[in-house]
Amino acid sequence: MNWLLIIPALLISFSYPQKNAFTGVGKEISSGNFQILTPPEYPGGQKAFHKYLTENLKWPEGADKSIQGMVTVSFFVEADGRLSDFQIVKSMSPKFDAEALKIMANSRRWIPAMRNNRPIKSKTSESIKFYLTE
Repeated sequence: MNWLLIIPALLISFSYPQKNAFTGVGKEISSGNFQILTPPEYPGGQKAFHKYLTENLKWPEGADKSIQGMVTVSFFVEADGRLSDFQIVKSMSPKFDAEALKIMANSRRWIPAMRNNRPIKSKTSESIKFYLTE
């Protein structure tokens, strides 16, 4: 996840306390009480997720090889680690979007977000970059 996006979310959540609002980092404010939150993550962290992408991501059949870009997919990580409700947030083209959805749907179970050491359902997103190297 992009750290520049996390910092404003953290500032907003501390400036305007929200009941049961997942901030994505560190803590949650609920009725004036601090609760420990841990965001969801791919088993092994970002390095392992990038390895998974490198090993499994395919260039869409019939897609122009000179094109490159990024598809952002949002999804829920269920309390048991299953991924659900995939949505394209930033599209590249239908072929690339389909490949991004396929790679996320075939992903192994994630480590769910935790609230006070209990797994919870949470929403997150990942950006998948498509580019060819020689």
